[in-house]
Amino acid sequence: MRNSCFSIVVVCFLVASSLTCGFLVGNRSSEEDLASTVSTAETDLKGPSTPLKEILLKAETAASGNKISMATASIDGNIDIVFALDFESGNLFAWLPGTNQRFLGEWSVNVATAVGLEKGANPDLVMTVGNFNVKSGASGAIRTVPLICYIANGENGRVAGFGFQWNPQLAKAGNFQSGALIPVYQAGTREQIIKRQ
Repeated sequence: MRNSCFSIVVVCFLVASSLTCGFLVGNRSSEEDLASTVSTAETDLKGPSTPLKEILLKAETAASGNKISMATASIDGNIDIVFALDFESGNLFAWLPGTNQRFLGEWSVNVATAVGLEKGANPDLVMTVGNFNVKSGASGAIRTVPLICYIANGENGRVAGFGFQWNPQLAKAGNFQSGALIPVYQAGTREQIIKRQ
């Protein structure tokens, strides 16, 4: 009788020990999983890892409504130009943002002739901005901006590109500058294309 009681106590002790060990191991794993999850979440909140921090992303934007299109593009490192095209008037502006809630530059042109806008019509226009590598066009402090702002008319398929020049020194000094957006390209999407044989 004494042996059977002793056996029951030993079995109960082993079961209790097993349950306790299982609980402790399971609890430790849960704590490690939680710590790993918290560490990952903290990393996500702090930002990317060191190798990813070295990759710089410069996003350029464009948006269009029924009567206006806007786009931004970088012209010199961290300096952006804002383009705005009014569909009804055909006026295209390029603005150089500055400090103190004012612009440091304004260039403009009316694109009606270049893309064939008709007065009173409901124009179907799109605008996009592209970079190109400029090696000429500098005169003293004046530089050709390495951008072309393209306008296309969906009614007739005509496309025109506009560029401009600026003075980086005036911009750095905080002085206002202005000028005209210059037509640099014209083409048509509905004209017959002659292929080279």
